[in-house]
Formats: sequence, structure tokens, C-alpha cells
Amino acid sequence: MATDPIAARPALPLGPARPVRWYNLLAYGSNDVLGAGSMAVISTWILIFYTSFCGLSAAQAT
Repeated sequence: MATDPIAARPALPLGPARPVRWYNLLAYGSNDVLGAGSMAVISTWILIFYTSFCGLSAAQAT
């Protein structure tokens, strides 16, 4: 039975824990907001397309 060379390596030593600063929270949070915001814009445009050009009702388009 072969051993996994990655699992056989010792773990790297970790340094002391650092606090999460406010700008780190802002950066991580803005990534989530921008990702959700782009999906809202895309889904709004596709809903307008389906209702205006394809003749579907809003209930059918969602």
C-alpha cells in the first residue's frame, strides 16, 4: 500500500493569531455585496427581457 507523500509531510508551524481588523472585514464584506449586487442586476435585466420581448408574465419569467 502506497503512502500519500502530501499527508506524510509534517504540518507547517503557525505563527501567533492576529486579530481581524476593520479594513479586512470591509474588504471581505464588499466582495460579498458586489457578488450579490451583480446577480441582482443580471436577474433584473433578464426579467425585463423575458417580460418585454418574450411576452411572458413576471410569474412565468421567474
